[in-house]
Amino acid sequence: MILFAGIVVTAIIFRFVTLTKDAFWIDEGLTWAIVDLPFSYLWTVPFDAHPPLYYTIQKAWLIFGDSEFAMRSLSALLGLALPAVMFPFIRKHLGVRSAALVACLVLLSYTLIVHSSTIRSYALLLIFGTAAAIQIIELTSLSDLSLKSREVRNRSLLYILYQTAALYTHLIAIVHAAALGASIVLVSFLIHRRLTPTLKVLGAVAAINAIVVALWAPWPLFMMASADDFGWLHQASIIGAIKTFSETVGPNGFGKFGEAPILLLLATGLIFSIRRAPPPILVFIIANLVAIPAAVYVTGFIKPVFMERTILQAILGGSVALVVLLRCLPSNTLRQGLTAGLLMIYGASCVTYVTRSGQLKYQGDKLQLVENFRNVAAQISKTGNSEAILICREDQEIPALYYYMRNYPEKTWLLIKDDQTYTIDPEHWINFKKVPVSQRTLDLIAKPVPATAVESRFDRLDLVISRGCLYTWQSQEPMVQSMGYEFSGESHFAWVTDRVYLLHNTPRKLTPSQK
Repeated sequence: MILFAGIVVTAIIFRFVTLTKDAFWIDEGLTWAIVDLPFSYLWTVPFDAHPPLYYTIQKAWLIFGDSEFAMRSLSALLGLALPAVMFPFIRKHLGVRSAALVACLVLLSYTLIVHSSTIRSYALLLIFGTAAAIQIIELTSLSDLSLKSREVRNRSLLYILYQTAALYTHLIAIVHAAALGASIVLVSFLIHRRLTPTLKVLGAVAAINAIVVALWAPWPLFMMASADDFGWLHQASIIGAIKTFSETVGPNGFGKFGEAPILLLLATGLIFSIRRAPPPILVFIIANLVAIPAAVYVTGFIKPVFMERTILQAILGGSVALVVLLRCLPSNTLRQGLTAGLLMIYGASCVTYVTRSGQLKYQGDKLQLVENFRNVAAQISKTGNSEAILICREDQEIPALYYYMRNYPEKTWLLIKDDQTYTIDPEHWINFKKVPVSQRTLDLIAKPVPATAVESRFDRLDLVISRGCLYTWQSQEPMVQSMGYEFSGESHFAWVTDRVYLLHNTPRKLTPSQK
């Protein structure tokens, strides 16, 4: 119990100490832009490709403030609550010690800590999806599926509630639900080896999910007009999918040599689970560790959606499979040694996340651009300067960048995308946020600004401010130089009098050239 309490405390520290480590990345910026809207907007216009339940809860959470720490703390608390959702189910079928060990592995999961530190819907989706899975697994394991049974009615209602909530949290939940249902039917057939009981289970699963789909159907019909086409995503190759799976389900920070032993243990745990695990546990493992990643990958041929955050359930299935493997070991000494080794590896992996210096892979170089701007904004705030100019390459960064600049009384926004130039001032952006995402992008592209307007913006800066923050990419350097600016060789921010330019995410001082 002392060890378990220590791991819980460590997991709490790992989650909360990292809440302000990174700036908001693009997706978090979009979340903030959406939850900054009135409640009435969230359920009346599809502002994102995803449903509005998470945004509604996150907006209510703003009662605790809209700082990075306050907003991200919701996901951190949800991440800590996830083992509590699983604990009664695991304890019922495997015992208290096994349930505690599963909780430890989940709490020390590198990937789950990552997604407990962002204002996105994945932590909430895991809560609802796991709760729904447990209810329908327990329901279909009953010998009598008649609605006359109180337990059948209660578990059916709870499943409908949790699964509907999952679908209103993230669209990928429909793929997860289908994979879960298929796993239940498959395990039922493997156990009974007869068609009649399997058909009963299939009928129960189909009937209860029909109700869920009926409750969820209004939203996808409502949002079809402005759904994201995910054109920026590409279907992963088999090798790429396996790599993503291994990085997701196991501890990170140890490279291929660290991932391979964990994958071997997971495969062994799956084999032992098929042979020795109680049926409800077997369904849970197969659904989360195998069926959901496979279903998400297959779905990717229609819409590319295979990434670590859409297969987080694999971490839960893998944790349970490892515990089943440990239970089956013949030697108590071997069991204790392997348990200690796993906990040490998982813990060390979490330390690499907390102590890392760079951004996460899925956030890409765009996060570094926002990270640099956060540093600039913080320094400008300390000096009291209230005006700045922003240049960036893509419109997707704007919400995250605006979050760090929103408190300045005067702002000039200049957006450069490829070879076209657009301006966004604060008043325009306030109205701009109230337009659905797809229309927002079209509206932006439809309003290019002439070069003369760009030049007048630069002239205004020369007259009214002593410092500006210029963000762009190397391809835009000739344009900026043509406006009368040149770069000095300094590689640090100048906080007192000079403008700042980011080239390849490297800060450099920028001063007006002498004409």
